Amino acid sequence: MKKTLLVLLAFSMLIVPGCTENDMVCVTMPPSLSFNIVDQTSGADLFFSDQPRYQAADLKVYFKNHRNGLDSVSPKIITYDNWKKSFQIDILHTAGTDTVMLRIKNLPSDRIIYTIDYSRTTECEIPYVSSVKINDAVPVELSINNQLVTIRK
Repeated sequence: MKKTLLVLLAFSMLIVPGCTENDMVCVTMPPSLSFNIVDQTSGADLFFSDQPRYQAADLKVYFKNHRNGLDSVSPKIITYDNWKKSFQIDILHTAGTDTVMLRIKNLPSDRIIYTIDYSRTTECEIPYVSSVKINDAVPVELSINNQLVTIRK
């Protein structure tokens, strides 16, 4: 055990002097997209209302993969504003425009086309979803501080 600690200490002493105050390592999280799905007419949340019409397991999310097939992922459930809930998916690609498909039980699938942009709030460029187009609707513009999209069904 002492030998391992000495090796680690020696290794860190070799690396640390090579860094200066101006050296910065940028580590950013992949962008994500948060969304809720509401009823077209009433506006009631279809998953997180008091009497939801669907359960989280009823939602399937599909990304195109490198073989032009579809990979299914389960969206995370997040809480914001202390009590509100929404779904969140991590975006696999950090540049350009891509497509994700959402399917709720036996309802028609929804196609979401999103665009990734970069914010330079520090020395690092932070990727974020800058616009979302749901099916063939007008794109919704987003900011790095506002990443919640409402889908009406």
